[in-house]
Amino acid sequence: MAALGGKSIAFYAVMGGYDFVQVFEMPGNEEMMRYVLTARRDGHVDPLILPAFDADTYTQIVSKIQ
Repeated sequence: MAALGGKSIAFYAVMGGYDFVQVFEMPGNEEMMRYVLTARRDGHVDPLILPAFDADTYTQIVSKIQ
């Protein structure tokens, strides 16, 4: 992951449809997809990618909607 410019921010055990949630910070979606595809090669990972935005970024995005 570090080779792709990313880092792990947090790791949680959760209840529900997934056993674990890991939060990553990556430079972009392409790097995240490359990481996921590499992690899936062994067949033990079924990722769900949910890009997230901080409040300031979200506000900037919403302000551009006309």
